[in-house]
Formats: sequence, C-alpha cells, structure tokens
Amino acid sequence: MPEPTDDFLETIVALAKRAGEVILRYYAEEDVEVRQKADTSPVTDADADAEAVILPGLRELAPEIPIVSEEAVAGGFVPDISGGRFFLVDPLDGTREFISRNGEFTVHIALIEGDRSVMGVVPTPVIGELHYGRRGDGRFSPARPGRDSRPLPCCTA
Repeated sequence: MPEPTDDFLETIVALAKRAGEVILRYYAEEDVEVRQKADTSPVTDADADAEAVILPGLRELAPEIPIVSEEAVAGGFVPDISGGRFFLVDPLDGTREFISRNGEFTVHIALIEGDRSVMGVVPTPVIGELHYGRRGDGRFSPARPGRDSRPLPCCTA
C-alpha cells in the first residue's frame, strides 16, 4: 500500500486542529452535560461534535479506507477492517480530563496497517501543541512561537 503523501498528512492535521477548536468551544462553557456510554465511560457533546468534524473529512479524503472511531463504535457501528488498512480515531481522548478541566486531553487520528500505525496526528488543544508522524519520517512537534521543531523518537519504522 502506498505511503501517505504530504497532502494527505496535511489534510489530517487540519481535521485534527478543527476538531480541537470544536472541543475548546465546549471547554470554555461553564456547564457541560455529561452522559455515560454503555461501558459507563463519560461522553459529552464535545466528543460527538469533534467526531462529526473528523469523520466526513476522512471519508472525503479516502473513501476506500474504513474508519474505526470511538463514539461510532460505542454506538454500535463497527466497520469491516479485514482489508488491513483503516483509520483509528478518538475524537476526544481524555474525556474525564476534559470534564475536570485540567487540559490534559487530545485528539487522535491514526492510519493503521495491520497492527502498526503508519501515520498519526495528536493535537493537545489547550496548550496548542501538535505531534504528528509518518512511517519513514519519524515523529515531530512543529515549531511554536519561540521554539524550534523537534524530532521525537519514532516507534514505527
């Protein structure tokens, strides 16, 4: 299977950033309604609305690649991933942290082949950090004002 191109990665970075912006709008609210999923883990409208940004964007970018997304799976939709390549999405990883307002939550979008991640994007909306990586390139955190980009150790060769 071909490696994700720069444009492919940039599109996913943009989707993750937009999802983070949606989450931050909820984060700024005084009172966020919290519900429980069947497994008793918490879920909010921020989870659902972030997923509503990501999924259509991924479907437009690569309609042939199935998407396994936390909220969709919790709702009973489990796609066929027997083809070996799929997106893995957690639109708001750290819902408990989001609810407690400690800022330690992220958005996760990864492209998986078999049992390995070949590309991933993880923004931390509250502090404005973004980490991303692609097989063969390593992982990076783009420059923030006053800081240089820094390569991070890569776990997937």
